[in-house]
Amino acid sequence: MRKIKAYQLPCVLKKAFITPLPAGIEILCVQVIKGMPVMSGVIDDADENERDRVFRIYGNDEEIKENAGIYVGSFVISGKVSLHLFDITPLVRHGPDLIVPR
Repeated sequence: MRKIKAYQLPCVLKKAFITPLPAGIEILCVQVIKGMPVMSGVIDDADENERDRVFRIYGNDEEIKENAGIYVGSFVISGKVSLHLFDITPLVRHGPDLIVPR
């Protein structure tokens, strides 16, 4: 029988970051928990193999290009800074210390 699990992973507060996630995860939202942004999603336990995903955070004053990636959600840090998280995995090629637009 198939099982669906909830999954949470803290976001890195950098302009762009790479993080391993289960390949089949469906990211539902990003929210602030105890002062840190956290991605929440669901995963079919049959598809837990990890793969790197690349994310980009934009601030309110930054231009967000038309092909910015897949919008994940917006969140507010310390009641002051509004940030917007995009999954840019399909738009880049990357290595351990490199994120290059395709």
